[in-house]
Amino acid sequence: MSEYMPNDLLARHRENLDAIASANVTAAKQVLGMTSESFEGAWNAARRLSSAKTISEVVEIQAKFARDAFESFSENEKKLANVGMTLMKDLSASHASPWLSTVSSKSKKAS
Repeated sequence: MSEYMPNDLLARHRENLDAIASANVTAAKQVLGMTSESFEGAWNAARRLSSAKTISEVVEIQAKFARDAFESFSENEKKLANVGMTLMKDLSASHASPWLSTVSSKSKKAS
């Protein structure tokens, strides 16, 4: 039987849920910022396109928009990947620590 009492387990689960909630808030804020930047870039490109006088200007504006959008996507994907990695690292550390100490203490008692 585990050395943890139900209250200890509940506290541990609450800590984990708080960590998940915090990480989700951070990710949501980043996604909101990314979405805002994306819409702003699209709006600016649409304004420039509406004032283009030649087909070559349209192609140039569209190409710049596509390039900028891809660069932004790449940067944002890296940011979100880092948030996910940090979340998983934090959660795995918070899960591993109590279980490793329990296993260690039980193996010492068995010896």
